[in-house]
Amino acid sequence: MDTKLTTATLIGATGLIGSHLLQQLCADESFGEVWLIVRSDFKSSDPKVKVIELDFGDVIALKNAITGSDAVFCAVGTTRSQTPDLLQYRKVDVDIPVNTAKASAETGVQCFQLVSSVGANAKSRNFYLQMKGEVEEEVSRLNIPSGNG
Repeated sequence: MDTKLTTATLIGATGLIGSHLLQQLCADESFGEVWLIVRSDFKSSDPKVKVIELDFGDVIALKNAITGSDAVFCAVGTTRSQTPDLLQYRKVDVDIPVNTAKASAETGVQCFQLVSSVGANAKSRNFYLQMKGEVEEEVSRLNIPSGNG
């Protein structure tokens, strides 16, 4: 069964990977709309793009913003230099992706894609790789489709 995807949602559009992914999603004719969920003001001149600004700590607002999406791409992340407080770092690199995946599962998203890291491992002694591994494990438990076929 071939399912047509029409609305893509991207979280992390301002980052290195997210900005490239945004260009690809806008160019992809499979998607009539590209929703960007952002933490702060973001401008796009592409007519396909709809920007939704919200507090990622508000899981109800996040779920409402995802509702109606066919595919969700989560490329959010930070760096230690930008976020030296480890609890804040975890909120960005763990809580946002996990809450996004849960909202995607609850709203029936047909395709969920997560940008993680090579070497991600929940048992790693490296803080970053451990966080990424925890996220991968949590997301995997949700059994969200990762493709549209």
